[in-house]
Order: sequence, then C-alpha cells, then structure tokens
Amino acid sequence: MSNPLNATTTKDGRTYEWPPTGEVFDSVTTLIKYGTPTGYGLQKWLKRVNVEWAVQNRELWLPVAEKGHVGAAVDMIVGEADRVRDIASDRGTEVHNWAERIVLGTASHTDAPEDIRPYVGQFMKFLADWRPTYEATEATVYSRAHRYAGTLDWIARIPGHGLVLGDIKTKADGKTIYGEIGLQLAAYRYADFIGLPDGSEAPVPEVDACLALVIHPSSYDLIPVRAEPDVFRSFLYVAEVRRYCDVTAKGVLGRKLRPPAPAEVA
Repeated sequence: MSNPLNATTTKDGRTYEWPPTGEVFDSVTTLIKYGTPTGYGLQKWLKRVNVEWAVQNRELWLPVAEKGHVGAAVDMIVGEADRVRDIASDRGTEVHNWAERIVLGTASHTDAPEDIRPYVGQFMKFLADWRPTYEATEATVYSRAHRYAGTLDWIARIPGHGLVLGDIKTKADGKTIYGEIGLQLAAYRYADFIGLPDGSEAPVPEVDACLALVIHPSSYDLIPVRAEPDVFRSFLYVAEVRRYCDVTAKGVLGRKLRPPAPAEVA
C-alpha cells in the first residue's frame, strides 16, 4: 500500500510530517488500530481467515507439523491472513486512486484494471445516482492541538445532504464495515487544518454530515456515520491508549527490588 502525501509507514505504524514546520504527527488510522482492542473487527475477521485456510488446506501444513516443524506450520497458517489482508489493502488503494482520478477528470473508468473494474463500476453508479459536487479529494488534515494527522477521502456536496465528509471502503459482497469508522471520520472532521501542496494551511470546512461509501463488486452502500463531538472525544481517548502502550508503558516498570541485607534490617 502506498503512503499518502507526507506520510511514512514502518512496522510500528504510520506518521505524518508537515514539511513547512517539520512537525511530526501520529496517524489517525494507526492510533485507532493500536488504541482499540487490536482493531477488534479486523482481528476477528483475520482469525476466521486463518482458521478457514487451516481447515481447507490440512494437506499443506499438517505434513510440516508432523515432521516436527510446528513453528513453520503455524507460520503458514498465520501468513494466510496477512496475504489476504495485503491483497484487500492493495485493492482498496487502487480503487481509491482510480476514484480520485475519475473525479479529477484525469482518467476514465473504462481504463481501470480488470481486477478492480467491478468496484470502479460501482463507484460510477454512485456518481450517477447521487451526483456529488466534489470540493476536496485525498486531503491531508492535521491537528496540532491533539498531535494527529490523516488523509480524508473526499468532501462533497450531495443533494439533500449538504456538505458531506466521506470515506470509501471496499468490501467483498456480503461484507460490511465496523464502528471504528466513526472514530476515523470524527478525527478528520475536527482536525485543525488541511495541509495544502504549496505549504499553506486551510481550515477544515464545517460539514453537515459524514458518510461511508462502501463499494462491493456488484453493489454499493451509502451509509450515514455519526461523527459528533462525543465520538471525537472517544477518539482522543483511543489516541491516548495507543500512546501509553507505545511510549509511556515502557517506562512504567522499574528494576526488581532486592531484599535488604540483615545488617540493613537491624
């Protein structure tokens, strides 16, 4: 998965830099991933992927385990979830990229790669059904007050709904989204500024609502997401949990105490 503008991704998550000042901010999605119960929705799904693969492919990992290579067999099973997750992540990134290019008029949906064409086709159906007027796409927002940043998918005017902050999620048919998206959109909604390519800072527009555009291969759903101040407050709690686990918790424990010598007791 490619990095958004000004973002750096490592094994520990993503951070954003604001080049004009050199400030570094925690990523919204990283804070949510590590600040909630290990992303409970995602982890539940990944566990199921592992179990299903293990049940369906015993002939692959069982001989390895029977030879005494239990760790290697476990790696085979666990690696399946990583592979499926990476495929889904890459697909989502590609769909996002094509959606932005279509909105900006720099690409046609007919040129989309075959593997994502069904998703792009559903995005085109969304455009035809709702006729949004886009005011921003893939904009990176920053909060100095709370030390986070993230890249929102779009802000658009949608007839009957006013100015809307939206997020695109790609899902297989029959799959849905989880409540963590409320934390994500609230963080974007109440950020301090949008970082523009020329180094200037623009205020984040006040929106009337937040929506999730969930794109499946054969359909799409437009789902209202509640991202009000109380949800934003919950996001800030989540952010502090992540920061505690990442930094503060490492300095909580001191050295083991030794019993005093007899002379010291006397």
